[in-house]
Amino acid sequence: MIISRERLQVSTQCEIGLYLQDELTARLDQGQSASFNLPPGEVSVRLATVGNKTCQPGINQLDGQRLQLRAGEISRYRISQTNAGYKLIPAPSMN
Repeated sequence: MIISRERLQVSTQCEIGLYLQDELTARLDQGQSASFNLPPGEVSVRLATVGNKTCQPGINQLDGQRLQLRAGEISRYRISQTNAGYKLIPAPSMN
């Protein structure tokens, strides 16, 4: 699974923390991406701003997403900002 933070998709200057199965696994700044070699099946993903006091998400944790990963498939996602917070959206294939 590859997750990227495009420069124009998210307007915050804060890093975005990527939580897999409720564990912080990556911190993405603008233009960065992270890749993970995960087993097939369902994975829980949550995104939140991380960093200094101005970047903390507050008391309420953002809702996560559940993604289904298939064996041998490379899943690509981009971070998008919505009214409900940050979400992963499918990225175009690199074919």
